[in-house]
Amino acid sequence: MKKSIIILCVLFSSLRAAESNSYRIAINKTTFCVAKGNMYNRHSDCGVMVVGLNQQSSLSEPEFDDVYKLGDMFVSKEKMVRVIPPGYDSGSSDDVYRSWEGEESKSLYKQAVNYTVSCDLVTVYEPRIGYGRMYKNPKNYEYFTPSNRRRPLLGDVALQAAGVDLYNCYKNLLQGILDSEEIINKKKVVLQQLSIDLGFPRDKAAPIIFKAIIDFISSHPEYDELKLFVTQKSELQNYKRLMLEYIEANQKK
Repeated sequence: MKKSIIILCVLFSSLRAAESNSYRIAINKTTFCVAKGNMYNRHSDCGVMVVGLNQQSSLSEPEFDDVYKLGDMFVSKEKMVRVIPPGYDSGSSDDVYRSWEGEESKSLYKQAVNYTVSCDLVTVYEPRIGYGRMYKNPKNYEYFTPSNRRRPLLGDVALQAAGVDLYNCYKNLLQGILDSEEIINKKKVVLQQLSIDLGFPRDKAAPIIFKAIIDFISSHPEYDELKLFVTQKSELQNYKRLMLEYIEANQKK
């Protein structure tokens, strides 16, 4: 593994001086790539596409009934996704926080469009975070854990608990794809950033998602490529920084 990291360090040195729309790192036999762009246009280049079930529900007239468990994975027979309208996610470096129950989010489904993909489509039940709904805590994060749906966790405690569930969601998802008998081509997977359209702050989600994917492929070499798509320049730079920090830390080992 150290050899691949040293080789990639040369690549990242050149990226420091130039902008790019994607960055990648190789671990074991898997290439992990983070790219800025439209994930749905890449369905013909991959075997599996992953989207969030709650995110898709919010684009199909929101109705959160919580009948699923976090991390539950489903292979779609219709292979149809609901796509956020162009321009909703900023292409700038501004990270404007959006809570999934905000006024803008409530009407977003009316603008979403259907898109059919040719690869296998997987949906996964991901965490979502509220903000400012409790009367006594008008400016606070809120998270209902799977074991307690009556009283939410608040503030930093809510983010920490949701972060643990988000981490496990990715690891369960990646294992579930490998174990699935319904999915034929499992070598190349494109992934959505789960939970960021559902109240999870983008800057706090990035290190959790990164660690979950890196930890999994470090001990599971079955995938050829995992490609995570982002929509904002700031997100791409966050992942670039995380990759560089990972490379530098492993060079010292």
